[in-house]
Amino acid sequence: EMVKHNNILPNIHLRKHWQRWVKTFYNQPGKKRARLETRRAKAAKLAPRPLDSLRPVVASCSSRYAGKPRVGKGFSLEELKQVGVTPAFARTIGISVDFRRKNRSQASFQRNVERLKSYQSRLVLVPRGKKASSANKGSTWADSADAKRDDTFTQNTTKAVLPIKGVERRIKGSHVSKEMNKFDAKGHLKLLHTNKKWHGARIKRNEEAKNV
Repeated sequence: EMVKHNNILPNIHLRKHWQRWVKTFYNQPGKKRARLETRRAKAAKLAPRPLDSLRPVVASCSSRYAGKPRVGKGFSLEELKQVGVTPAFARTIGISVDFRRKNRSQASFQRNVERLKSYQSRLVLVPRGKKASSANKGSTWADSADAKRDDTFTQNTTKAVLPIKGVERRIKGSHVSKEMNKFDAKGHLKLLHTNKKWHGARIKRNEEAKNV
């Protein structure tokens, strides 16, 4: 059937030799098995240590992921100082350190400090090298009475070491009181913004008034 109007004639060319560019992966099951064996060898080498280092909980960027906590690179120096751990020693006990990260939120700072304290409460230090031979009986993991119990010293294979709890966005319904209706949210936010904007100028003006 001919085309209508001033269009091109149908001349479909389908001989593209697509068989030349087909790639097959017959080694996929073998590669899968190799990756499994590599993970098992790494876990056996690190045992009884966790597979990954402890990392902080940080806020995600952009409005799309706002409110969704994720794992950060490392703990800040202020967070480590709060729990009494030096950056050098933190790396030896499986805690990641980020020297460039700064704390800009008190809530985030407190949450990561509690995360460090929770990790320290579960931490079991095993002496290595010369200290291992001179350690007292029962002070190391191998000499302890609970070493044969699998449930006591189970290797932590979780990626985040300690689980990260998500934010619950759904709020349960409640009765709207008269105080809620009377509250002027827009005016309150505007007042807070104004006070923050003129905070420095007001302090300076008060100091000048005292000096006069």
